[in-house]
Amino acid sequence: MHARVIVIVALLGTSACGYTNSGSGTKTLEVKATLEYHASNGSNAMDADVEVNKGGLAVEGASIVLTDGDKGDTFTVDQDNQGVNTRYRTTITGYRRKMHIKVKSGSDELEGQLEGPGTHVISNPDNSRVLSRGDLGDTLTVSWTTDDGIAADEIFIRFTEGDWDTTIHDDSGSYDTPAAKLHDSSDTVRVSRRNRVTLAGGTGASILESRYTADNKVIVQN
Repeated sequence: MHARVIVIVALLGTSACGYTNSGSGTKTLEVKATLEYHASNGSNAMDADVEVNKGGLAVEGASIVLTDGDKGDTFTVDQDNQGVNTRYRTTITGYRRKMHIKVKSGSDELEGQLEGPGTHVISNPDNSRVLSRGDLGDTLTVSWTTDDGIAADEIFIRFTEGDWDTTIHDDSGSYDTPAAKLHDSSDTVRVSRRNRVTLAGGTGASILESRYTADNKVIVQN
């Protein structure tokens, strides 16, 4: 009988939402803002990527300011054109869990705020672990533990080299993944925990999303 790789984790609690607020605005801008901290890339930085549209067209020259809800630090998100792709981007030192966004373009404006997920680590499989296909069986249980036990809105799990992913909404701390999707030789197991809020002062799919991402690399032996 094939063995399954498992780990025992504590159940996570309910999500926190005391700081999160859908905000307000003129309901004329569509704003899609993503904040991501990638714990495994060594940069200790949060990347901000914001798209601003009005009437289906990209907005040039908008003023975008992010404010850390814990420390009060403010960050300007500058326009960053890549070809015809008009976006606003910046990099912020450290993981900022509570963030307020304010977007203004002429008489159009929008604001809102979000508490992101707590930090987490992937507890199974361990980083640099050697996995034998003969011992894996059909599933690999991917597990993660948080620093505060508060559940996130959703969890994105991916094998980056195996090109498999899934999104779940049960932040219980583990999920059985298809072991056959692990790439031969080596793969990277990625777990992103994400919170988001619909921005009430905007149009269309206006959202503010915060992600905390961790990777563990594994070696797969046939």
